[in-house]
Order: sequence, then C-alpha cells, then structure tokens
Amino acid sequence: MFTLLFISGKNWQLSLSEIIAYMQTNQINFEIQNFTKEYFIIQTQQKIAPTIINNLGGTIKIGQTVLTLPSQLTKDAYVKHDKQAGEKILYALEKSSIVNEMAKHIKGKVFFGVSVYLEETQLKPRAGEIQRLFGSAIKEKLAEQGKKARFMGFANKAQGQLSHVEVLKRELVQNKSEILLCIGEKNSWIATTIAVHNPFEFQKRDIYKPRQRKIFGMPPRLAKIMVNLSSCTENKTLLDAFCGVGTVLQEALLIKAHVVGTDINPWCIKATEDNLKWLTHEYELHNAN
Repeated sequence: MFTLLFISGKNWQLSLSEIIAYMQTNQINFEIQNFTKEYFIIQTQQKIAPTIINNLGGTIKIGQTVLTLPSQLTKDAYVKHDKQAGEKILYALEKSSIVNEMAKHIKGKVFFGVSVYLEETQLKPRAGEIQRLFGSAIKEKLAEQGKKARFMGFANKAQGQLSHVEVLKRELVQNKSEILLCIGEKNSWIATTIAVHNPFEFQKRDIYKPRQRKIFGMPPRLAKIMVNLSSCTENKTLLDAFCGVGTVLQEALLIKAHVVGTDINPWCIKATEDNLKWLTHEYELHNAN
C-alpha cells in the first residue's frame, strides 16, 4: 500500500471531487484516509507516478508520506515546546528515510524547505513558528550526518507554507528537499514532496493562445478539473455544447480524447478553431481529432 498526501487548490471540495473522479475513471484502487480543507491523505494499492499532477487541475502538491505520528505529540513539541516530545520526533525522523534521502541527493550544503498545513483553525496563526521549529529539527538530524544545511522559512508567524512556484524555482522536488508537515486533529503526517503543480504550463495555455475572450474566459485549470469530472479519457469523445474559445476542448485534446464543440456565436467557432490549431502545433498533437 502507498500513502500519498495531496495539497488542494483554493476550492478543496472541487479538488477532492476531481481526484475521486480521476482515480475511479482510471481504475486506481484507493481509499481516502483523511481530508481537510488543505490536504487529503489517500492510500492506493498501486504506486502512482508523480506525473499524475499534470493530469489534475485542482492539486497544488503531492507528497509521499514517510511518517505518521499522534498529533498530540507534534502539538506538545511545537506548540507547547515540550523537549521530551521534540526528542521523540527527532528519534522518529532518525528512523525514517526522510533525512537520509535528502542527504543522499544533495552534495555539499543542503538547502531544504518546510511547509506546514494545519487542520485546526486556532493553530494557523502559529504555522510559521511550527515551521521554524520543525525545520530546526530536520537541520539537527542533517548536522548529525555531517551536512551543513539551511531551510526556507518565514519571519511571519502565520506563514508556514512554500508556494508551488518557490518549490519549482528552488528545485526542491528534484532534491527531495521539501518536507510537508500536516497536523490533523488525531494524526500528523510527514511527507516528502514528489510533485508540484506547474503554473507556467497552464499560463501558457491561457494567455499565449491566439484568441482570447477575457470577460467570459475559463481558466485552463478549471477546464482540466471539468474534463476529469466528466470521466473523459483517451479515445473517448467529449462534447462541449457551448465551447466559447475552446478552453475545455483543449484540455480534453491533451489527454488524447476526441473533441466536438458547438456555439451559437460564429466568432467563437472561428476562435476555437484557431486556438485548437495552435494547441496541436504547440504540443505536437499530430493525431488530434
């Protein structure tokens, strides 16, 4: 069994619905172990490639869960500053692979990031503080392996999360060096980030396509979510009866579906044709239908 941690987008219900639809459509056996407004813990029977994030519009990060701890222990360590609880977490980190993997992948000084996600609203003003304390614990274990390290944190007590853009720019996924700490009511999960949403690809399909309709336009991320909610897959036919400038159709074409679009506005039909020609050329979709 494999336990994955999904960090959701702004609309967590839409993000979770998309994941469920995608898993079911692609016949992936899964079980939702826990879900909050910020993250979902999902167990699968088969290993899932990190590239799955490219097929999802509502997921910001995916982490491979390494440790599960009682939340009371993490709260005692990082909210109440209980030294004994902190030592227990240090011991658990030492026994896990999370620090060893980081040290193995990075030569020289280790630069790593920590992101904290909290289920309980009253703890959220402490996110930055928890981030620094947990980052110091990781740094301490790296020092024991002879590794100099510094971690990405924030002075603001309420800010404890790295954005997907920061993770991409710092190459933290490649180096297995962003650690996710998710504290729920009963359990806490520690994971290594294995994939992040790439906003630049969605931006490319949004602002660089030749025909725009800014007032009524749909963001490509939302279009991706809608395609997944429709259970569309490769070689299926997707009909968008009010296609506008073709944003939903382009996301369906990218998964190699056959697409049909209609619209009452002749300008929209021509705009969609131009946009889909651009897409097929830009992404080399030679057999696009």
